[in-house]
Amino acid sequence: MTKPVGRAARGDWLTGYLFILPATVLIAIFGLFPIGYALYMSVFRWRIRRGAFIGLENYVDVVGNGWGALAFFGGVVMIMGAHWLWTDAFTRSGRAYLRLAGAVVLLTSGVFVSLGWNLMRQAGDDRFLEGLVRTVYYGFGSVPLQILLALGLASLLFQKIKGQELFRMLYFLPYVTPAVAGAAIFRSLFSPRPERPVNALLDFFGIPAQQWMFEARPLSQLLFGGVLERFGVTDFSGFWAGPSLALVTVIIFGIWTYTGYNAVIFLAGLGNIRGIVSASLLVAVAESLVATLLPNGDALRNAVFFAIIFFTLVYRSWRKV
Repeated sequence: MTKPVGRAARGDWLTGYLFILPATVLIAIFGLFPIGYALYMSVFRWRIRRGAFIGLENYVDVVGNGWGALAFFGGVVMIMGAHWLWTDAFTRSGRAYLRLAGAVVLLTSGVFVSLGWNLMRQAGDDRFLEGLVRTVYYGFGSVPLQILLALGLASLLFQKIKGQELFRMLYFLPYVTPAVAGAAIFRSLFSPRPERPVNALLDFFGIPAQQWMFEARPLSQLLFGGVLERFGVTDFSGFWAGPSLALVTVIIFGIWTYTGYNAVIFLAGLGNIRGIVSASLLVAVAESLVATLLPNGDALRNAVFFAIIFFTLVYRSWRKV
């Protein structure tokens, strides 16, 4: 028989919902509604005013080849399936066949992703696909480094050290600094002029001044172009050429801005698992984090989950960089 809920419990629930109501309203108005309305607009021919209904024609124009898009996104789903098989194999002893199945699925997914991408590049919208590549560069170049740096900083600031509050404020300061001011500072630091701080530092080590935000060549060409050209490699376009130096500079700016915010989130998680696991274990790399800490404390797992999901969604807005 179900136990009736008391008045005090109902009051706690109501109080909790009232606390999350403002954030829910803001997210619904400025987050969910624009997404839904954008999807609504995408199925019409829109020129200032709504035109005729065209269904999925805009999406077909973007991806170019429906079968290519199906193969590409199917390959992405297979990568997630391979990850599930591989992790499940390590959680269950004596399940070597799961590792083998995960490896086979991963190799097959690579074929599907490559095939689908090539088909989409042949007939799709180059601007969208290039933007998608830059989004992948930005996300994978920023989120893992931010998580690792923030976790290391949080583990250090969790200790009883002198000036702990001062260091916490300094690391969180970039996040609360206005974006315009932060961008102006970074533009001055990474200016292409030889006398600017970053280029002056490079000159001290005998490295030529760089163009930074004005450099469209990929980082692989700048670092290894001379060596690769000796082996006949002259084409530095495409996904495997890597991000441009301009995009790398933007990634550095993102890491500088949001690492302190992530550190604050991890500090809150660490405060909830005090006594469950030694804080010294938190200096380990991400693999040790997943293997040792996450099974022992929901608080830190939730903090990591929030940081990764939140900032991955934030970085989608950098597609046009």
